[in-house]
Amino acid sequence: MSQKQQTPSYQRNALLPGFIALATLVVGVAFVGTEWFTVFRFVIAILALIVVWFAVQARHWWWVPVFVAIAVIWNPVYPFEFSGIFWILAQPLAGSTFLIAGALIKRSRDTAPVSQPTVSHHLKVLKEVDVLTAQRRGTWVWYRITPGRQQAVTALLESFAPAALTGPLDTQSDVVRPDFDARVTRLADELAAEVPELDAQIVRSIVRESYTALASTARVTTALIPLTERFARQRISDFTKHHDTSAPQVLFVCVANAGRSQLAAALVNQISDGRVIARSAGSQPADVIHPHVRSLIADIEGESAAADRFPKPLTDDAIRAADVVITMGCRDVCPIIPGVRYEDWAVGDPALASDAGVQAIRDDIAARVRTLVDGLTH
Repeated sequence: MSQKQQTPSYQRNALLPGFIALATLVVGVAFVGTEWFTVFRFVIAILALIVVWFAVQARHWWWVPVFVAIAVIWNPVYPFEFSGIFWILAQPLAGSTFLIAGALIKRSRDTAPVSQPTVSHHLKVLKEVDVLTAQRRGTWVWYRITPGRQQAVTALLESFAPAALTGPLDTQSDVVRPDFDARVTRLADELAAEVPELDAQIVRSIVRESYTALASTARVTTALIPLTERFARQRISDFTKHHDTSAPQVLFVCVANAGRSQLAAALVNQISDGRVIARSAGSQPADVIHPHVRSLIADIEGESAAADRFPKPLTDDAIRAADVVITMGCRDVCPIIPGVRYEDWAVGDPALASDAGVQAIRDDIAARVRTLVDGLTH
């Protein structure tokens, strides 16, 4: 199916200066040899530099030396002592040059609702972080997504509308792809029915936000809906928690939520024996828990519980529901909410440690957890 191409729109910024220069040069012929001619030369030199600027903006580099030469010849600061005949002949020639350049120098008119400098800046940033590659074709620059980044960009786009493609789009394929939008909507309706005391729209918002957050780091989308359900249930529980009647709750926060914070939450569950609720989250969650930490959690809680754990993003609901927030290497990213106690634990990262180092980190966290649990339950 052919698509109708949009005709490019251009703006000729140098046209107005060209007309002004033409009129000035024509009138200036009558003043050659008088003191007033110095004023005319000054105006022409300035207009020539303005046209140079517009030529640079439009990337019409061939006009730059032409108008730099005009600015130099007509400048009154270091004047050239040409004869009157030279100026009488040069004035109309320069006027024609201004008019032709004004008509030919053009740049693409911005069609986006943001200015070109803003667009160029963001394209430059995306190039610097290797999300986009650029290819120049004449005066145009064509951008494309870096092949290795296409999956990450797809996940980001999924966050705006829960619709995922697990592979390249193939309109000829008979494979039926999952309708994530319908599945997320169905999950939201089911959870809203389970929590009638909570407004259904709030539940739907929590479910969709949970899906969005997890989709941004998910490698495999087949488990995305079950993980969304577990994360949304946890968030709903945090949202409806009453501090006066509920068990004490502690939230462990690190960067990736793939190591220390997960281990600390598992140790709280073991040491408190259910008397304290433990949550964990990450400021920039990873896609999976580190293998060293997963094996430690399996020793603490069992293989089934370890398999159920997954990195989760930090939410305001989790912070508000917590009686204590423990930061582990990401103190500055936690919002400060009144009534919540904050502590920072300087413990090592098991993802970067040797086997002996991992065991030492586990013992350090366990000792801190015992002190914390004692304080919360007595």
